[in-house]
Amino acid sequence: QMGRPFAGPPLRPDNGHAIGGGQGAPAHLEPLMSEPSHPPVEPPTENRLLGGRIVLRQPARGYRAGLDAALLAAACDARVGDRVIEAGCGAGGALLAAAARRTGVVFTGIERDPEALALAQGNVALNGMTAQVSVLSGDVTAGFRALDLPPFDAALANPPFFDDVRALRAPA
Repeated sequence: QMGRPFAGPPLRPDNGHAIGGGQGAPAHLEPLMSEPSHPPVEPPTENRLLGGRIVLRQPARGYRAGLDAALLAAACDARVGDRVIEAGCGAGGALLAAAARRTGVVFTGIERDPEALALAQGNVALNGMTAQVSVLSGDVTAGFRALDLPPFDAALANPPFFDDVRALRAPA
């Protein structure tokens, strides 16, 4: 079979992804060999919580506030003057709902994902709660001492839950 011309699809020059020196990928496989492209980021959705008292901008996909966040906020029994931390506050759904229900309580959200952090900080401002709620960049897995904050009277946490493990994504 030596000397017979190659009858397959045309080859392109080596693109750096091929195995061996000078072996190019067939033209029809070139898109599969290129660097992975990330899907465009969808704009956040705007939702209302507590009968419209809270406006929440949150990702169109991924971690989103739902019934669990509403139940967590309703379970917060902090008293006037208390300081409450939410570890991993995401876009701030539970944090803001708890703050709306518990005026006179100071809330601090901690979030390590930059996109969720930006949404949460924007949601605090959007709802006019900057005097009562703050959201800081941090990772609670580093320990609370690493956050360098004074002690809190109570803590909230709403770990992500999915029925389908294939729907999980690692935090950024």
